[in-house]
Amino acid sequence: MNGNAATPAVARVIRAALFAGVALFGVAAWYITRNRPLPGLPEQMARYLAFAFMGLAAASLAALSVVRSLRERSDDVGRRSTLTVVGWALGEAPALFGGVLYLLTANAVPYLTGLAVLLVAFLMISVPEEGH
Repeated sequence: MNGNAATPAVARVIRAALFAGVALFGVAAWYITRNRPLPGLPEQMARYLAFAFMGLAAASLAALSVVRSLRERSDDVGRRSTLTVVGWALGEAPALFGGVLYLLTANAVPYLTGLAVLLVAFLMISVPEEGH
């Protein structure tokens, strides 16, 4: 952020924008792949990307725990706001990567898994309250 703590209203807009971007990406991926998948990836490459996705999702969940603990211990409102957005971004990363995999493989499972990680991030790291 720019040194100013985000108000709860601004944090809610940021959270909604993160979710809207991921949701629109998923809708676009569904629309593009609904009738036929894009030219396929080699099986080995798809497997490597799936393993990379699983690693990213697991790392994001672990990092979310760390960010949540740092956020809870912080007394500085600005730092709490920054850590809130960082935590949400950690949840967004697997959702976006899952969307890319959805586009490449026409398999929605990675996207939906990434979307679940994003929702977990929203539940683990709530909107900061005024003055906390």
